[in-house]
Amino acid sequence: MIEYNNVQTLKNKLLAEISNAAKENDTAKIYEATDRLRRFESLLDEAVLLANPSSATRRHNLDISPAKISDNSSNSGDNVIRNRKERGKFIRNEWVKHIFSKLGKTLSPISGALYRNGKGEVLGIAVATERKISNAKSWWFGLPDGKFHCAALLCTSRENKVLSICLPKDFINLYAPKLSRSNVGQIQFTIIKRDEIFYLRLKSSDPIEVTKYIDSYSNVI
Repeated sequence: MIEYNNVQTLKNKLLAEISNAAKENDTAKIYEATDRLRRFESLLDEAVLLANPSSATRRHNLDISPAKISDNSSNSGDNVIRNRKERGKFIRNEWVKHIFSKLGKTLSPISGALYRNGKGEVLGIAVATERKISNAKSWWFGLPDGKFHCAALLCTSRENKVLSICLPKDFINLYAPKLSRSNVGQIQFTIIKRDEIFYLRLKSSDPIEVTKYIDSYSNVI
């Protein structure tokens, strides 16, 4: 049995593995270890929620605009683990309200992260928080496999800024077969930022640049 005190040690081991792979410029090892770290943190979040179900109802006082999210939550000094699912839901809803209402467009909610746009397409909207890996930044997303036509990946930074990578239907059709799947039926997106350039990780080939899709709302509405 893994003791709670060993959790940070295990996480540090994965981070060190990613760092070493980056120094060796071994892209395959970076992606593989990064994926294991994402899964590790996802399982840890679930364990925390099971141990403390009241955390799921915690409210976050976020002042969101199309360009920036400000986290105004009071800091009591306690080491509070935020519930990412609830925070992601709040950010997604606010993004829809502030971005699409200003464009004069509407989205019809279907279920969870899925919406229907004005073209009749199902739009998947996923939210992720910035991670630091060696000399790069990364975001990990999941959307239900086979349930959406286009996607908006909302990347939140450590400064609480938000940018959206808006991937149109033809992009999803072309690259979805080259993305990883989880064991819970989700298609996985890994976005990596190096030197102000954004890339999407592909399963068995070099990553593809997606910088041009940043805040390209017309792709998904």
